[in-house]
Amino acid sequence: MTKRYPEIRIQYAWLLTQNTWQPMMDYYDKGGKLREYDEYEAIATQYREWWQPYEKQILTAMSEILGLEFKQNVIDVYVAPFFYAFSEPLVLGVLFDTQEKLVLNLTHELTHRLLLDNTTHDDSKTIEEWTKLFGEHEFETLVHIPVHAVLHKLFIDIVKKPEMLEEEVRETKAYKDSWEYVEKNGYEKIVAKLHKQYQPKN
Repeated sequence: MTKRYPEIRIQYAWLLTQNTWQPMMDYYDKGGKLREYDEYEAIATQYREWWQPYEKQILTAMSEILGLEFKQNVIDVYVAPFFYAFSEPLVLGVLFDTQEKLVLNLTHELTHRLLLDNTTHDDSKTIEEWTKLFGEHEFETLVHIPVHAVLHKLFIDIVKKPEMLEEEVRETKAYKDSWEYVEKNGYEKIVAKLHKQYQPKN
């Protein structure tokens, strides 16, 4: 049976911006000012246009790769200044200036979401299970090993644009360590372990 995939609804998060911009501005750019509302709306529109050609292919493939189905049928993606990207709630900053960066980063966050919020798996056991599969690592490294393995599988074998992986940020030690683990141990083997982990136990 074909797995359903959610609608990805990308929108400018005006209320989030209004409630966070002052302390964020004081921290990052004291004395600065926000862009006009229409500029942020235009960025969200551009993100939607960049994502749309990839949406069905990527969402269908990541579900098949992992043997999982998204729990939600709509996932809101909130676009707001001062942030980079995180998965819960799913927020993207306004600094992704190419289609490649946008698609890679949104796929990254959606992979986190699928791994931890799906219709079949008890996510309270996930970290324990990943530790058994991949060994002892600091938390941020551990949770990115599955994500980076799925990204490799998606962009190398499915989308067939491995160069898009170069847009993944690997500046922190945790990100570097997880990326190196995937390259050393092989994304195919890691993905196979994940798929087996998520299958129903008899």
